[in-house]
Amino acid sequence: MTARDHAPRRRASLLLAGAVALSVSGCALLPGQAPPSSSGEPVETLTPTPTDDATASSSTSPSGDPTGPKPQTPDPVALADDMRTYMDAASSVTIRGTLHDTERDMQMKIHAEGSTAGLAQQVTSDAGISRTTLELPGGGTMESIVVGWDHYLRVDQQWIDTRKPKLDSPLRKRVGEWVKVPRQQSPVEQYKPHRLLKSSFFGVGLTPEDVRRSPASTVPMGDEWAYLLQLNKAGKEGGNDQQRQVWLSTDGNAALLKMTYGTYPARTTLSFSDWGSSRENWKAPAGARTLKEFGDEDL
Repeated sequence: MTARDHAPRRRASLLLAGAVALSVSGCALLPGQAPPSSSGEPVETLTPTPTDDATASSSTSPSGDPTGPKPQTPDPVALADDMRTYMDAASSVTIRGTLHDTERDMQMKIHAEGSTAGLAQQVTSDAGISRTTLELPGGGTMESIVVGWDHYLRVDQQWIDTRKPKLDSPLRKRVGEWVKVPRQQSPVEQYKPHRLLKSSFFGVGLTPEDVRRSPASTVPMGDEWAYLLQLNKAGKEGGNDQQRQVWLSTDGNAALLKMTYGTYPARTTLSFSDWGSSRENWKAPAGARTLKEFGDEDL
């Protein structure tokens, strides 16, 4: 096993704090819009949405004047089950916000949209289509497209100047060009909507014992009510740095609306929208050069 084989694992820490291992209970899914049609290679760039973590509360979203009576807060275990059920049934989602890169100690804006099917499966699924754009502070962009097992990415010159990949990185010679990277060594796997959700809410990162330690409440979120679930880690892995706050819809679906963790300025804040109606028909970029080896140090 080479150093390159370890690269995706080393980078996993920059994303989400854990995963979920909960039973699934029934929950209705509201029908979403059909995804827009597409022909040929996608050329548009997904634009990350700015977030202001300096003003974001660690416990609630900016309060407004919610309409209607305040809903009764469900049991946290049932609420977490409903959240997972809805995620698994939705099949697609759009994610926007800010990720903290712990290795380079920098914030990155993210805009990801695409497939989420198979979240509840115990076996990791490589199915699905998605596209993600990452933007560095002060400029620098990486775009990635995943079509099943095929992973593609391209970066601009500002990305190279800021991230400073190793001198013999193939990206230095192919700035602005799409390249196909090996799936087993792909650093873009962790940015897929499917992987972002899987690593946070499915698996071993959030156990039933964790959920029993996680209180729920009903709070204002803009002009709507939302359920706030404080996800805590049990045992030796617990601590403030492992706490996550998630806001869920009160419409009977418990759809994930927002998640935050960490402390400012090293704070991750993600919003989730268009469940079941996000675009997931991206095409493989034409003419992409295939790289036989690629690791995080190349990016």
